Amino acid sequence: MDEPDGITEIIDQEPPMEIPLLIDPMMGLGHGRADQADLRDITFRRRKLIIEPKSTLTILDERESGELNYLLIKATADSGDLPDGTTPANPEDMAVFLQLDGFAQGGLEGHYDSATAMSFQGITLKEVSDLGMPEQYGNFFLKQDTATLKVAMFRGLRPYRHRIRFKVTNLNATTKMFIEFCEISRRRYTNLDGHSNARGLLGQPYGF
Repeated sequence: MDEPDGITEIIDQEPPMEIPLLIDPMMGLGHGRADQADLRDITFRRRKLIIEPKSTLTILDERESGELNYLLIKATADSGDLPDGTTPANPEDMAVFLQLDGFAQGGLEGHYDSATAMSFQGITLKEVSDLGMPEQYGNFFLKQDTATLKVAMFRGLRPYRHRIRFKVTNLNATTKMFIEFCEISRRRYTNLDGHSNARGLLGQPYGF
């Protein structure tokens, strides 16, 4: 039997957070362990996400080793985007937090936003725009940048050994945020869910 080589998930609003594991019973995982080799390409996509004011939404959180290919997120603030016909918050009020093990642009610690009296992790799209972040590997940059549209991208080819996590925060105090879509493409090496994260990259079984 051929082993599954990839997954593509396309999810509208309110999806389950887990990604189904297409495991061939003949793959010989054995011994009840969940941190064995699980090599596959995964494209994870969510659409039409609405974030309440002063709220954070976790889009992906997986304990695994692998390599990020890219992350792409599009947020809009056109009139009528929200289900009630109102206009969403300006996308520059969104903070993006991508964690790959101990790496995260903007740091792992929280930042205090005095306008909303709340803390958030990551970097805001306003900061990405103001800094003019270059289109290169290892940081968020904007593919499109207008008053009502932000398309942010993180180009990967970056390995991680233990965890990948992506979440977004709406820093607007009164208005909902609308994300038209978010797509994350990665290659998984091992699945660590439910076990110690002491397993490293494929071919490097132990250690950090």
